[in-house]
Amino acid sequence: MEWVHCHIARKPTPPCERLKNVPLPISAIIMKMLAKTAEERYLTAAGVESDLRRCQADWETRGRIDEFPLGEHDTPDRLLIPEKLYGRRREIETLLASFERVVASGRPELVLVSGYPGIGKSSVVNELHKVLVPSRGLFASGKFDQYKRDIPYATLGQAFQSLIRPFLGKSEAELNDWRKAPSGGIRSERAADGGFSPRIEARHWRTVPLRDLPPQDAQGRFQLVFQRFIGVFARPEHPLALFLDDLQWLDAATLDLLEDLLTRPDVRHLVLIGAYRDNEVNSAHPLMRKLEAIRNSGAVVREIILAPLTEGDLRQLISDSLRCEAEPTASLAQLVHEKTAGNPFFAIQFISALAEEGLLTFDHSAMEWSWDLDRIHAKGYTDNVVDLMVEKLNRLSAKTQKALQLFACIGNSAEYVLLETAYEGRDKDLHDDLWEAVRTGLVFRSEGAYRFLHDRVQEQHIR
Repeated sequence: MEWVHCHIARKPTPPCERLKNVPLPISAIIMKMLAKTAEERYLTAAGVESDLRRCQADWETRGRIDEFPLGEHDTPDRLLIPEKLYGRRREIETLLASFERVVASGRPELVLVSGYPGIGKSSVVNELHKVLVPSRGLFASGKFDQYKRDIPYATLGQAFQSLIRPFLGKSEAELNDWRKAPSGGIRSERAADGGFSPRIEARHWRTVPLRDLPPQDAQGRFQLVFQRFIGVFARPEHPLALFLDDLQWLDAATLDLLEDLLTRPDVRHLVLIGAYRDNEVNSAHPLMRKLEAIRNSGAVVREIILAPLTEGDLRQLISDSLRCEAEPTASLAQLVHEKTAGNPFFAIQFISALAEEGLLTFDHSAMEWSWDLDRIHAKGYTDNVVDLMVEKLNRLSAKTQKALQLFACIGNSAEYVLLETAYEGRDKDLHDDLWEAVRTGLVFRSEGAYRFLHDRVQEQHIR
């Protein structure tokens, strides 16, 4: 978690502060290459080369390097959408304030983040990483799958696997501290979790045979054990943030468990964040009825409702993407806003589609982007993000589409081993066939796994 924090928020020491003889422009070039967000770094190799050659020329002719504006010749000829969030400052501040209150008081809070698909719910929650490390906070996340709603506690198990995994590398001395946690420790919790955390067993925690109980009593015992299990991690010295995405698809057993967890007076130092699609949840949905019961119990419930981006937000996004002033992009931003209704995911896909189809092009002679609004209007793009995604998917090769169909049936993410099994052990074919989807931003490849970057892609291949 500390490394994650360093990558996201902690700036490295400039080289000129470490070695006094490093020229300031050289130090500035290195710091630009180490910037936290992609849009603040060099975007082209030509841009880096141009600045370094200027430094070399100054040094060879004058024996010194004067400061100069960096990146003047760093104009990319391909579309690069910025990583930063637009129009979400207030919502992020609300989320961070909830976590800071939990750190200060210990009283748990439930934060609900709602909005249409693609509105940026997960992106807002991921901003929480910036405040976790100073408070030694822990973070666990899981995502409900609409095709796995018949598997009780599957998403909670997924969340805690990521939390438990670091224990597999700890020394015996470190493990003993956790075994002796005030709530009873991990050792005793394994007794009645029903296989909820199988990775713990990898380090041989002692388990205790249990006597059979009637179903209702067994459920109560499990809820008590889960509460103590949470207490091992959610402590004053390291509060816990638990993020559960796509609550509209949660299973009934997990819903009951969350209610029990949030209404128990002895649960402390926990912020539970739940994200859901408000267009798929009405007053009759089990989630809404359960949330009302949780509120009536006196639990602290905060709500963050994500609205569409304004035309001004889209103008800033487009101008940053095209590396130009905001004013010239006003008409394009208005068109994008009309077509996408301010949905960030839809807007990014729409802008990308314009570039892919040659309606948004880079003019190498003028070193700037250009577009023709009349041609874009004539193209008659759909107002439906699903249809736009279908068009994008249909442009993929047949082998990539087949690989994505196989992947989608497994889930929204899958480890290499599982995918290789489905591919009958053809490791090279697997990675080759999915590479086009990775390159176009539909799939993310991490160490040991692939995952869809948006549910819409998985849903479309399921269909």
